[in-house]
Amino acid sequence: MKKLVLICSAVVVLIAFAVPVFAMEMYAPEVRNAKLEEEEINPGGFSGELTFGTSTDFDAANGTAAFANMYVDGHVYPGEYNSIFFRMKGSGTFSAASQSLGWSVPYFSLTTDLGGFFELPIGLEATGGMDSLYSREFEVTGHTWESTAIETGIDPLAWKFAADVGIVTVDIALGFGEGSDDLNDIGFIVTVPEVGPASVEAFYLAQDNADFKGTFGVDAQALDLMGMLGVAGGFAYDTVTEVWMYGVGASVAYMGATIGAGVRGMDGAELNDIWVDADYSFGDFGVTAAFAMSETQAAGDGIEFLGADISAYVSPGASTWRAGYCITDYAYTYGAAAMGPEGGLYVVCDVDF
Repeated sequence: MKKLVLICSAVVVLIAFAVPVFAMEMYAPEVRNAKLEEEEINPGGFSGELTFGTSTDFDAANGTAAFANMYVDGHVYPGEYNSIFFRMKGSGTFSAASQSLGWSVPYFSLTTDLGGFFELPIGLEATGGMDSLYSREFEVTGHTWESTAIETGIDPLAWKFAADVGIVTVDIALGFGEGSDDLNDIGFIVTVPEVGPASVEAFYLAQDNADFKGTFGVDAQALDLMGMLGVAGGFAYDTVTEVWMYGVGASVAYMGATIGAGVRGMDGAELNDIWVDADYSFGDFGVTAAFAMSETQAAGDGIEFLGADISAYVSPGASTWRAGYCITDYAYTYGAAAMGPEGGLYVVCDVDF
């Protein structure tokens, strides 16, 4: 079986490269060289996010500060058909017990637009280097929990290929050379951008498993139904642990207010989490409130109160500054970047750039 999978995987790679090779023969070398000389080099740029916050329940032992998001993505375009991507990712936590702050570069990869270079009728890209492939974050509520249990990926990943034929896109992951097996990672993500008002995704992703056991999943998301409704749902099954998971959410937006609700569960905890969140925006100002219950995270039997969170925010341009208060015994939070085990007052700053 393993040999068959290896052969099939090799065939996929050969097809990915053979199609451009056949197309290349259609163009004379001098034509290709002239086309390359006309390329303009784009210097690229940077993007990323910074989310930092502190919280306190007025007990020094429970005070904490942390970066919830701390990364910078670099994009360089050496010519018309190539792009280089790298991420500098940081982490930092600060408390009475410990302090840590550090940086790493988990991703550095080259992507080549083979479809554009060889003028193929379909989109075809190849990526090599340390990268990753994740199923998407389908979500419509502020908690985003509907996708948290379903989303999975291969990280790090050495090779991946993407094909776009218009009505469907396919992403293929292959890992060899960086793991303990000859071919230690394999994955497929098939996306249909439009199925009526929704988009649908199906995936199978296996990482570091000699038998190529991984997670199968499907998800769907529909945004802006009737100009005000959003729905999302997904299901996944882990063939390693033999555990299934699901998550669904819905939201409605009207006159500056957005209200979301959802539920997620798994084998043995069918109603693992239930949540509601609401936001009311006054332009650059707003208030949010959230409430959650849990079957397994809270102690005891049945569904119990997990936490409640209320905050106010202001958004000067691309940044958001938020202050709020959270009530919980389980470190639950909605708007905070860092939260102690017993909740408390928090302040957060966030910017996407």
